[in-house]
Amino acid sequence: TNLYMMIFMYISYFLAGIVGTTVVFAGSITTVMRMWDGVTDPIIGFVVDKTNSKFCKNRPFILIGNLILLVSSFIIFKLTPVLPLAARLPFYIIMYMIYIIGYTCQCVVTKSAQTCLTNDPGQRPIFAMFDTIYNALMFAVIPVIITRVLLPGYGGNAAFTDPAFFMG
Repeated sequence: TNLYMMIFMYISYFLAGIVGTTVVFAGSITTVMRMWDGVTDPIIGFVVDKTNSKFCKNRPFILIGNLILLVSSFIIFKLTPVLPLAARLPFYIIMYMIYIIGYTCQCVVTKSAQTCLTNDPGQRPIFAMFDTIYNALMFAVIPVIITRVLLPGYGGNAAFTDPAFFMG
């Protein structure tokens, strides 16, 4: 989930460089999509609470969420650039709404499943500690890779207008 979040931290560059919006409008779209996330969270949470399958309560949503994230991310970054300029923004918004549904499936399960991992409340903070260390390392290393390796390989700041950069 956090890897997808890291990738989508660069979505404003994609919106400005590929979709053709202004930076301010890109930020506005991202903000509105966070509101959409606030709508989907309680709905998906309710569905997870009511789910009782032979695969448990959380596993189906881990799988469904990951599939939605994978497919919608691929479609956003691969198909949006080849659409006519006028169709890119509406297409992106619809696909990003679907992406948020997948992200919500994943996050609701990730956070609620932490309490299901053990009956010992003393062990739960250990999981949170490892999660925090992993995220701190990922959020420190990936921007270095992007700025030191990927950007120079795609022509510096011009990379943000190259669809290949976002698929790299």
